[in-house]
Amino acid sequence: MDELARQLNMDPVELRLLNGIQTGQKKATGVTALDASGMRNTMKEAIALSGYDKRHELSREPAPHLRRGWGIASIMQGYLLGPKVVDDAYMGLEMHIDGSVTLRCGVVDYGQGSHTVLAQIAAETLGVSLDDVHVIRPDTDKTLEAGSACAARVTHICGHAVLRTAKPLIESLMKIAVDLTGANEYELALKNGQLFKDDQLTEYQMTDLVKGARAKRYLLSHTGYFSAEYPEGIFDETVFDNPCAFYTYATKIAQVLVDIETGELTVEKLTLVQDAGRILNPDGARGQSEGGTAMGFGYAVMEEIIVDQGRSKNNSLESYLIPTVKDVPEIITKFLDTQSDYGPYGGRAVSEGPVVPTAPAIANAVRDAVGVSINTIPVTAERLMEALDKKNKGV
Repeated sequence: MDELARQLNMDPVELRLLNGIQTGQKKATGVTALDASGMRNTMKEAIALSGYDKRHELSREPAPHLRRGWGIASIMQGYLLGPKVVDDAYMGLEMHIDGSVTLRCGVVDYGQGSHTVLAQIAAETLGVSLDDVHVIRPDTDKTLEAGSACAARVTHICGHAVLRTAKPLIESLMKIAVDLTGANEYELALKNGQLFKDDQLTEYQMTDLVKGARAKRYLLSHTGYFSAEYPEGIFDETVFDNPCAFYTYATKIAQVLVDIETGELTVEKLTLVQDAGRILNPDGARGQSEGGTAMGFGYAVMEEIIVDQGRSKNNSLESYLIPTVKDVPEIITKFLDTQSDYGPYGGRAVSEGPVVPTAPAIANAVRDAVGVSINTIPVTAERLMEALDKKNKGV
């Protein structure tokens, strides 16, 4: 996109804003875009948040040997496994006499916080506090198949499975609530284990409802199922094989400083704005955002597998470098306040969005700073000096 902008003598942001996909527009894959306002909105917000629009107020040459530049990259990152692959999950829920809930969850949480989000969905739907939801983690004796933790699918697929599993349980509880209060169901709500009528706290607790449901043998334990559903009319006859239909949108802007005498690259700041629908767990999402940015930063500036005749020459963390906390630059993150029509409680995938645009944003910033393109990552001092040498020689 940046090269096209240079050929057209346009600002790269302007070109992206003109061509960013919009809701209802057909993509090259033959899929009609859903919830696509985030493409342009993340660009606009990232420009303001990063100071890109005021970049001319900063010196591009803060010292004779230093050059400063800015680069942008915007993405639409697909999630789920696609319509031609079985993408489903079973979840189990059980209400206990003390008002607590057991969630049986067969999908792996390897640190991304998915079990917390699924517990939040269960708590919100059943009207209990998060502390009252106990998650039984993947165990072939105790949990059912929920698919793999890949393709940023867990919140969407497993979250919907939790919603469907909770539905008959909340119906049982609300029947008792209606019996106890004499109110209509639409007047009642369960929050944090307490029953409210017209937003006013009643004398009844979750334990009262569970006891009543048990006495009447209403359903308080259920296994639910969800399989990926795709709205009608988004695929046409030209659709590519098994295309993505759901996307999260993100824009990243990098600010860099290049030493033209040594090739040393300093990434001064990385700004990410992401549209991931309603953020169900803000702290978890921010952790994923900052962690993904750090991962993308490592890809961009230091991580490289060197292979010689099929053998890795850097087969340990001593020779394969990854960024430490001291290496990672300033990270600014913002999530747009939006609502997806398709994800559980309006959420969309977060995880891959922060990683993908990092390296191209940094590479574009390097090109802006010194006028040479580095099309191989990582952008090392050696590659920078080689490119600068060729430029100086007119090669």
